Amino acid sequence: MKKITLFLLSILTLVLLCACSGMNISKDSYNEKEIHKTIIEKMQENGEFDEILCSGEDLFLVKKTEDNYNGFRILVGVVNQNGDWIHNLSSTNIFAKAILKESEKSDILSGNKAQLGTGNFEYLGEGIFIASLGVTMHFPGYSRQIGIYSSTGSTGLECYFFNVKENIQISFPATDITPYHDGYMLMYQSNRYNSNFYNVNTKGEITKLPCIYDSWVGLSFPAYSDGVFFAENKFFDILGNVVLDISEYDLYGSEYGEDSTPPYFVNGKCTIKFRNNGGTLYKAVIDKQGNFV
Repeated sequence: MKKITLFLLSILTLVLLCACSGMNISKDSYNEKEIHKTIIEKMQENGEFDEILCSGEDLFLVKKTEDNYNGFRILVGVVNQNGDWIHNLSSTNIFAKAILKESEKSDILSGNKAQLGTGNFEYLGEGIFIASLGVTMHFPGYSRQIGIYSSTGSTGLECYFFNVKENIQISFPATDITPYHDGYMLMYQSNRYNSNFYNVNTKGEITKLPCIYDSWVGLSFPAYSDGVFFAENKFFDILGNVVLDISEYDLYGSEYGEDSTPPYFVNGKCTIKFRNNGGTLYKAVIDKQGNFV
């Protein structure tokens, strides 16, 4: 009987130790996040910068305004969650210059000065930030506008690109972009003479792709997801190679009037809607070989 009691007590002790250990891990993880948050907040409280323009992963894009007898300056820098400066505050980097440059322009309709503020900056992943007065960013199943201005009918408003890991800073016009995935993002410059997609690598190098964006069919800009994007009834990789041709299905004949989101892959699967020759609407899930799953 004693042996059974001791055995049960040992098991109970082991369970309690595991539970306590799990609680400590969870608590430590929570405390770590709070510490990083406190570090950034304290830096701001101490006047090291005025505001956070944007953040992503462990990176914070921050801004400071100086206005004194020496003159007026906008400074932008990048700090990580530990409070280490990845890029010191500077008035000469592309974002600081862009804030001043865009503020010199006026809104045609209102006459107010254009502003690059917190709603104009976005983290694209892989150490890259972007800023624009107006560009649409596309994700699987939805999109989000960066800035409030539309660039309809033009090649797009200027996008300011800053790879903070490699210190690469460039600008280019764009109307539509995606986040970075495996070293690339998908980009489009609306123009009646040119409907091609482009890819942009992490160095900011832009390559024109052979496939075109069929905006006239009523589909919105595709997401670059799972290494592929949809165009011309096919799925392409980011270099413009055809990965899967599904043109046998009447996708354009489906009810895209209700949902203009192009098909996209997530974890190797994609939902498509199509009609048969009798007009009946079907919905199916396919893999990257085009098989129904």
